[in-house]
Amino acid sequence: KYALLFCFDGSREEWAVEYKCMGKEYGFAPGQGAALSHFQQMVSNHSDGAYADDDGLRRAIASLRSGDQSSLVASRFAAHRYMLRKETLDYRASLPQKELIKKLFATLDVSKSDFLGPDELRRYASMCGFDGDDEDWAVEYAEICMQYNVNPRKGADFEHFVKIVNGKAGQGHATGLDLVDQIEHTKEETLSRMVTFRSAATSRKSRACTKMSTWLPVADNFQTLRSFALLIRESAADSDSAFMLFTEKRFARLTKEEFFAGLDKLGWDGDQRGIFRLLSLGSNCIVKKHFKWAWNLLDAEELVLERCRRRGETAKSLADRSRVVTEAYLDERYPRKVSESQSITAEDIVPAMS
Repeated sequence: KYALLFCFDGSREEWAVEYKCMGKEYGFAPGQGAALSHFQQMVSNHSDGAYADDDGLRRAIASLRSGDQSSLVASRFAAHRYMLRKETLDYRASLPQKELIKKLFATLDVSKSDFLGPDELRRYASMCGFDGDDEDWAVEYAEICMQYNVNPRKGADFEHFVKIVNGKAGQGHATGLDLVDQIEHTKEETLSRMVTFRSAATSRKSRACTKMSTWLPVADNFQTLRSFALLIRESAADSDSAFMLFTEKRFARLTKEEFFAGLDKLGWDGDQRGIFRLLSLGSNCIVKKHFKWAWNLLDAEELVLERCRRRGETAKSLADRSRVVTEAYLDERYPRKVSESQSITAEDIVPAMS
């Protein structure tokens, strides 16, 4: 129960391994249980997964006294999350791969929505070798959505994620130890984002997460499709209007020759045969639905870029607000006489505080 208060996420079998190791380390028989002296040693040991600071212990006591299971989430805001012992991690690594992938999915799914959106998938991609910027990731996410039929706004469900792990991420042959490393790394990264202060316990070294280089680059076929989508979006207001740039017949079927002529008219300098093959999917003509599908390929990319833009604006707004509050406080705390032609900033006043 104590471990659960600090978000122990293991199974009963994993807890049995963990508890046995505790008994061996602190000198109590698992069948008899830990005495108060043993418990005091555990929670005071900064290198133990059961360590808790004063704030963490107060939250644990409040949760136990209230009897409200929802109060357990309060421990998520403490500066520590229960960390598994090496023996327990080794046991977890022996579990079937799909079970470990499911645990990794659940660890990445911080919002518990049963879907991984672009931000969560980017965290996973980074562990697999992706190191691009926001614009690069927008293209990667768009390819994922197309390749695995993912709804851009909802994100990838577990079955999608399994396909991503085995495909785009290049992790089909990942060992149990690799997956456990990723799970533990994700937990620690999530904790560091949730709190601004990390206790000494969180510096305890778990299995180091070795960054892999298995993430596959954007495929040439997707680059070709994306180039076509950009072309028609730059040339028309919607997919129907784009189709009409290739023919004057509203319900026409574009033959290969007609399609090539339209590409020439728009100045397309890419692989004409390749884009026809990718759009027609074996058919001998192209119709409006093919244009609509290509048009919508960029929706996921635009979604990612818009979210990045909004985050940037929010961060700037918070920074500006913090600066104004700081300067107002300093002006009040450390007033200085200035002439009408002279201004004063927080940087001018800081030296006076030291």
